[in-house]
Amino acid sequence: MPFKSEKQRKWMWANDPKMAAKWEKKEKKMKREMKVRELIKKMVREELAGLDEAAKRDYKAEYKKFQSSDKSKKYRAELNKYNRQKGTYGNGDGKDASHKGGKIVGFEKESVNRGRAEKSRLKKEGKLTESQQVAKTILQQLGGNKFIAMTGAKNFGSSKNSLQFKIGKNSKSISHIIITLKSSDLYDVEFIRMRGTSRKVVKKLKGVYADMLQKIFTKYTGMNTRL
Repeated sequence: MPFKSEKQRKWMWANDPKMAAKWEKKEKKMKREMKVRELIKKMVREELAGLDEAAKRDYKAEYKKFQSSDKSKKYRAELNKYNRQKGTYGNGDGKDASHKGGKIVGFEKESVNRGRAEKSRLKKEGKLTESQQVAKTILQQLGGNKFIAMTGAKNFGSSKNSLQFKIGKNSKSISHIIITLKSSDLYDVEFIRMRGTSRKVVKKLKGVYADMLQKIFTKYTGMNTRL
């Protein structure tokens, strides 16, 4: 059971240190679990807030604004002109004039033409660079959101096939980590201590396997990556 007061803690350590050590260990575990629960709750609240914000958007107004732009008007004028030239304007055949390489090349079903445009937009918005994809994979190998919750990791960045981030306070006084994917499909891991403008590489490991990342992290930071 956890200590009920600081006075009880001191008494236990003075009279029954073995039991006090047991309670101390259990109390630390409870505090760690509570911290993780609070972090998860915070992440959920932020996610719900984002959904609420999306729900508040006026999509009709956004669409109207987009369609009223000079670019959209010119685009529709070109399509209408093409349809009139082909004698298909307003005939209700369910087909669109199709663009390829910025030019109208013929007709195809509305669903195919508009579906392709939507897929292209989503692919463009969601596309990651190679370095970003590597960084995402490294984070997943570390434990993803559970890793973030357990270590307080933040300020993530990616460059040259590497993942960089800052971690919370720890017994080893490590502040930043850099994990880099090498051509051998193994990782180089740097444990860095930053204080103001001072930067010191405390430990640099080479040739680390993916399934060893979590153990290596715990060894050199003193922080657990899972409960």
